[in-house]
Amino acid sequence: MTDLSQVLPKSLIRWLEKNNRLESKIDQLLKSGDFTDHIASFLLSSQMLEFEMIQLLQSIRIDLHELGLLAKNKDREKLPKWYSDHKAVLNSLIRTDFEKYINLHSLLIFKEIHKIIFDKNLGLVDLRNQFVHKLFFLDYTVSDLGKIASAGTKKCLEVFNLIRIYQLEVNKKLLDKLVK
Repeated sequence: MTDLSQVLPKSLIRWLEKNNRLESKIDQLLKSGDFTDHIASFLLSSQMLEFEMIQLLQSIRIDLHELGLLAKNKDREKLPKWYSDHKAVLNSLIRTDFEKYINLHSLLIFKEIHKIIFDKNLGLVDLRNQFVHKLFFLDYTVSDLGKIASAGTKKCLEVFNLIRIYQLEVNKKLLDKLVK
């Protein structure tokens, strides 16, 4: 078995370690009995999810190119402006590209991710919007907000797990190419 630290750039290893620490912290906060910790875990996990979706879009795009499902003239297609500006918005900009790519790809995992994030009234986007709008209103207690946040964090963690499943498959293909 290949030692990944010998194959992968140090910057990538540091990035992976940082993300693992953040995900671990999200999980710790969620397991806490303190509703303010649940709120913090949801805010952190939903922000991290936007970044994870950007990375997923790039992986899907590369995979679609390799499968020949994107036209050859799109091989040199520029990255979306939101990607280079670091101003991704989960419900609009990322959603548009994600839907475009999942319609080309046959993996069911993408449809499941889409359902968790974007389903009307049940999805993470709607849950996050409700949460943000309720956060500072007088009508909602910390307990109420903690329950919403807990449900949102669980959805984020579910998406993170699905993304990891896909990434493991893509990384296996990449590692196989690097080792050969």
